[in-house]
Amino acid sequence: MCLLLLAVFVLPKGADGQQVGSRNRELSEMIAEHEAASVRMRDELKAAADNDDASTAARNRYSSKKFPERFIKFATAENDSASLDACRYILRTFRVSNKQRLAAIKHVTEHHFDQPRIDEFFLQLVHSDGLKPAADVCLKAGMNAKRAATRAHAAYQLARMQIQRRDRCLDSDEERKIHEESLGKATIDRLLSRDGLKEIETLLETIRDTYPEEKYFDYSLKDRATQDLFMLQHLEVGCQAPNITGKDSTGTTFSLQDFRGKVVVICFWAHWCGACIESLPDETAFVRRMAGRPFTWLGVNGDEELALLRKAERASTVNFRSWHDGNAGPISTQWNAWSWPAIYLIDHEGIIQYKSRTFVNLKKVFTDAEKLTRKAEMAGK
Repeated sequence: MCLLLLAVFVLPKGADGQQVGSRNRELSEMIAEHEAASVRMRDELKAAADNDDASTAARNRYSSKKFPERFIKFATAENDSASLDACRYILRTFRVSNKQRLAAIKHVTEHHFDQPRIDEFFLQLVHSDGLKPAADVCLKAGMNAKRAATRAHAAYQLARMQIQRRDRCLDSDEERKIHEESLGKATIDRLLSRDGLKEIETLLETIRDTYPEEKYFDYSLKDRATQDLFMLQHLEVGCQAPNITGKDSTGTTFSLQDFRGKVVVICFWAHWCGACIESLPDETAFVRRMAGRPFTWLGVNGDEELALLRKAERASTVNFRSWHDGNAGPISTQWNAWSWPAIYLIDHEGIIQYKSRTFVNLKKVFTDAEKLTRKAEMAGK
């Protein structure tokens, strides 16, 4: 799956005073030393693949540097921007179970909610510690911070973390078990209930209405919350699929509602998405197998250049019609397609019966599409 990349770790630019500048340089040197040591260890482990003693020696040389301890000591020595960046590096780099990670979260919770780059820490926290209650404690505390921007970003990342947890649990029984072990069965049961979904929606509505001017990196936080709300309220299994209208590779306008009465698969794909291209042979084979039945496969193409879509169609790399949406176009934006490929399966009455969340289960898509198509055929008799 083509997932969104995390924000790149970058130290703040500009002069914050001599002491802060010195600490920024010190942190940069620590990061460079750690990354060089990590590369050396990986190279040594690769070279010593069949030598247990050499592998152990390589790990011991790396461990002897005590990097987690050094970073947390540096972070807790001051409460400046370098301290916040060190805490973020700890989350990004070291293991989830590492006690230093929890110490970093505690330190930020107690000292850093007034920092202007706290939003980047919250983002890292959700991606790194989403299973752990420590993330909830930090974000909920952030929602009560004095600084409005901190409250806004803490609330949004809490909503995103809950959506992420919900999606993973709905995608996989194994993931649900892992989450239940970490957070408790009652917590997960509520998260997956209608009441749990309503809590997320209420949180997003508050963000949308209370922080209209706040930015989420290059995006409006209000717009991101609005997109997430649309997804939860209109793009869940059991919802009537929203209509899509756009142009295909020839410039001809067509709509999703044109296919009512047929089972429809909507697939968000692009050439820049490696997993999308890997899936195309299986998808096109399924489309051929379903020919002549009340079924259609429709693409939403995210290539910036229309010529790429046209070339793929001429070469029969794709044998289904696609809306050309471009990069972050109106269709993918409305349908909140941040993970590619993304697939929706819609029955002949226009109801969403399957959506990919954290990954695409093509086997399930094909099996369920067959079953729904048989129902459509029976309904048409």
